[in-house]
Amino acid sequence: ALLAWLALLAAGAGLATQAPINAALSRALGDPIVAACANFLVGFSVLLAISLMRGVGPQPGSLGAAPAWAWIGGAFGATYIAALTWAVPQVGALTAAAATILAQLAAALLLDRIG
Repeated sequence: ALLAWLALLAAGAGLATQAPINAALSRALGDPIVAACANFLVGFSVLLAISLMRGVGPQPGSLGAAPAWAWIGGAFGATYIAALTWAVPQVGALTAAAATILAQLAAALLLDRIG
């Protein structure tokens, strides 16, 4: 459980750091959506490299085994990154983080309640 807690704390700190980094990338590239695309390209590359180093990948036929609704997670991630990349220069990193944490807690409460 300690390793899980450490991973979560590192991920949270990374999210707080990622938002202003993406905002700077957006300024450099001229558009928050283009910056979000670049963010996902780098993230995909890192995850692909880790998967290849571990020697794992999708098993034949496994991609079709997931229910259709399970694929929407990527859209949520893209929306999150694009929204933060656009909003941080507008409202600041702390306000953006607080707003997303509030929404995460409200959604988690609802999901825990209704399943």
